[in-house]
Amino acid sequence: MNSRSRKTPSRRFGPKQISLLIGVIVLALLVVTVLAMLEPPEKPAEKFVPTLIGPGLGD
Repeated sequence: MNSRSRKTPSRRFGPKQISLLIGVIVLALLVVTVLAMLEPPEKPAEKFVPTLIGPGLGD
């Protein structure tokens, strides 16, 4: 019984697992794209860059 349960995890990682990973990645990309379209990333990026560099140069 124990030797059988040891071989199960290696068999679990198959095409189903890979397709799930791809699906999650695609969903994440879609969410990022929708957010980027709603709020253009140009303005926030410009605000973040000087904020990160500013304190470093000021000190």
